[in-house]
Amino acid sequence: EDALARKEVQAQEGLKETRFESLGADFHNKIRQGYLKIEKENPDRCVLIDANGTINEVQQRLRTAFLEYTQTVKQ
Repeated sequence: EDALARKEVQAQEGLKETRFESLGADFHNKIRQGYLKIEKENPDRCVLIDANGTINEVQQRLRTAFLEYTQTVKQ
């Protein structure tokens, strides 16, 4: 729901990506559940990143997760 709301704001600002957004909340919920299942079944390969917040906050979460992952791979 949050992602679709962000896309709606972006569309109002002139960024027109409607291919996936037009598929609706049910479609996106099914996709999300699929990714959550993959993450749960593969905790050594997948990390759930909270995408709420500013772009900088989300980027920092991604960097942190990446650095933690690369440290475990090196060991």
